[in-house]
Formats: sequence, C-alpha cells, structure tokens
Amino acid sequence: MSKLYVGVCLLGAPHSLDREFDYSVPEEHRSSVRVGSFVSVPFGRANKLKSGIVTSLKCETDAVRVKPLSSVSPDENALSEEMLALLAYLKEQTLCTTGDAARAMVPSPLTDAEKPGRVRAMRYYSVILSRAELEGLIEKREGNPYKVGSEGQRRLLHAFLAREGRIDEGTLMNEFGGTREQLKALVSRGILWCETETAWRGIRETESDLTPREITLSDEQEAVYRELISLFRMGEPRAALLHGVTGSGKTSVMLRLIDEVLRSGRSAIVMLPEIALTPQSLEIFCSRYGRRVAVIHSGLSAGERCDAYRRARSGDADLVIGTRSAVFAPVQNLGLIVMDEEQEHTYKSDMNPKYHARDVARFRC
Repeated sequence: MSKLYVGVCLLGAPHSLDREFDYSVPEEHRSSVRVGSFVSVPFGRANKLKSGIVTSLKCETDAVRVKPLSSVSPDENALSEEMLALLAYLKEQTLCTTGDAARAMVPSPLTDAEKPGRVRAMRYYSVILSRAELEGLIEKREGNPYKVGSEGQRRLLHAFLAREGRIDEGTLMNEFGGTREQLKALVSRGILWCETETAWRGIRETESDLTPREITLSDEQEAVYRELISLFRMGEPRAALLHGVTGSGKTSVMLRLIDEVLRSGRSAIVMLPEIALTPQSLEIFCSRYGRRVAVIHSGLSAGERCDAYRRARSGDADLVIGTRSAVFAPVQNLGLIVMDEEQEHTYKSDMNPKYHARDVARFRC
C-alpha cells in the first residue's frame, strides 16, 4: 500500500511558521484523517506535540525527514469544505494566522486532537413490566418469574410506581439512593430498559409539543415580508436593509421570514450586537422554536460553546442566536443571516482576526 502524507498548518505558529509541514499518516489513522481534520503532530527538535489542521492530502512529499502524525480528532470536529473556505477567507482578508482564524471559528477544546472535548451522555431508564407485575415484584408475590436481589433494587422500582415514564440515572441515584450496579442488575434481568442520549449543555427546556403562534402582519409589514421572502426564494446571494423605528414590528417580519426558511429545510443565523440583549431575545426565539435553537456568545462556558457548535454542525439545531461569533456557526444548508442593529460597532472584532461580522456574513452568503 502506498504511503499517505498530509500537509499540516500549526495552530500555535507565528506568521513566520504559518505554512504547511508534511507528516506521514500511520496505518491506524488512514481511514480517519481528511482535509479539515484537527491533528496532533510532533514539532521541532524536542518533538513537542502541537495542534494543527490538515490542509492537504498527498501521496508523496519533497521533505527529507518526515515524522508521523500522533493523533486525529474525531471526524465530527473536522471543518467542512465550506468552513475551510471561510478559514482561508479570514486569513486572506485580515492577514491573521491559521491558528487565529481557527480559534475564532471553532471552540478551542474541539481543536485539540489529544484531548478533544467530550460529548456528555445521559442514561434514562424505563420499566418493561406492567404496573401489576411491578407491584407483585416489589411485594414479593409468589409466581413472579423475575427476581429482585436486594431492598435497594426494590427501592429503585418504587420510583417507577411513583413516576410515570422514563427516569434519568441521576434522579434514580440522588433521589432514590440507587447505585449504578443495582441499575445494571435490573437491566440484565429484563426488568428495566436503558437508553443513552447526548446531554447537550446550554439548552433551555421548552414544551415538547411547542406550537408557534400565528403571526399576523399589517399591510406594510406584509409587503416587506413578501419582498424579503422573494429574495430568499431566488436561491442567489441577496441582501436587504430592514429599517424601522422601535416598535414598528421588525421582529414580527423577521420571525415570519425565519419560519419560512426553516420550513423549507434551510438553517438561519441571527446575530445580536450585545450579550446583554441575548436573554430577552432568547425568550422570543426559544418560546417559538424550542430545542431547535443553539446559542453562541463569549459568555458561555467552554462546554456550552462546544455543545452549541456540535448541535449546529450535526443539524440538531437549525437556528443559531448569538453575538458576532455566531456568524461562524457551522449550520447545515444555511439559508438566512440576520444582523440586528447592523450599524453597531460591536460587530467589529478588535482582536485577531480583526474582522467585521457583516463581511463574513456576506462571504458566507
């Protein structure tokens, strides 16, 4: 089998070293590495591990001495073709390094191939037996084929009499005094069923049967909406300025437009000028779109930023709300970007990369 090499740009390199370095790909990483992957590579005489991003794949190299890369970040953390183009745009327009551009676009834990940010998992348990069978099991009635080995297990089963539906592992352990070993035993005996789901951080819980209220527009608002939706349906990059005094109903027009964009299978990004405006705006959007919303701004914890990024990338969230950094959200099939109060200076970054969110939005369109 022919050798495989990758061109890697280091994320922590200064301008003088911001170029491709060739590395060989060990057999165990051949199937997982691709252009856009974040990797860990040995660098310098001391072979200290550095984070980098793969910018090319090649079958041969001109380098005299080629070191093997050390590790590859999970594929769900890799940059897509669209996001790689955006990274190249940032470098060209702002004269920043690859690392500066990547750090602006991707939460830092996701760029570390040695210790990539982990996805939190939540276990949920539900009872398989009928209520009558469960009561008989707890009361030790004769003729029941299921066996419960301890009072602690019976105490756990009482939880399913007290609460209908499934119960998360944390509740069973903290409120009902159960242990993971007891739960495993009940699952192995066919009494409980266990499901594992991703536990996303930073999600505001909403009603599962959320039904958005119908928005009624005035004649003037309806005319504006029809003009904007016609631009969207052209399928070409278009921009429009929606001007109106406070209370004129711009938000209603925006929500109707987002409704149509999401209904068509596309995603949307809504940028706000300040973090302080985010809570009240979240109330508007989360009450209407529920768990479809992901929030991105600098006030989040590292874990919340990672989960918001993953949700947008996977398609779990198709509406992203946030400050200027939300313009980098890796949403699937982007159809609309809204900049609220576009004239505000907070859309300009004064740190590398020194970008204007409006210019990045225009490029993405």
